[in-house]
Amino acid sequence: MPKFATETVSLIKARENVEQLIIDGRKVLDEYMASLKGTTYESELGNIIKYIEHASNGNSLPKTKMRKYQGNKDGVTEYEYKSKHLRVWAIQQPNKKIIIFGGFKNNQAKDESSFRNLKKQFLESLK
Repeated sequence: MPKFATETVSLIKARENVEQLIIDGRKVLDEYMASLKGTTYESELGNIIKYIEHASNGNSLPKTKMRKYQGNKDGVTEYEYKSKHLRVWAIQQPNKKIIIFGGFKNNQAKDESSFRNLKKQFLESLK
């Protein structure tokens, strides 16, 4: 089983703490951002970061920008932040959101499955 940790995302200044998942020393959000650097998607990811900051300050967003999934079997609230081509998935933990995974809209079904698998492993590691 991978080793999990979290770290505060310094780009996001909000009332609620926002952290990124670290898997075996690899920072999920930092790697996602690095993979998009210099591409046409870089500005879209910047917008998603702003959406996360906006929501973490207690503000609402339209469903075209953020979906909130409650009532999951595990009882953990999930968030999907969206732009035209990109997706970032996060979960709610006490007093913080944790960014778990980032992907593309055209791989959404596969990426969502990967997100849920990582979420499950992370939550099991907390027990």
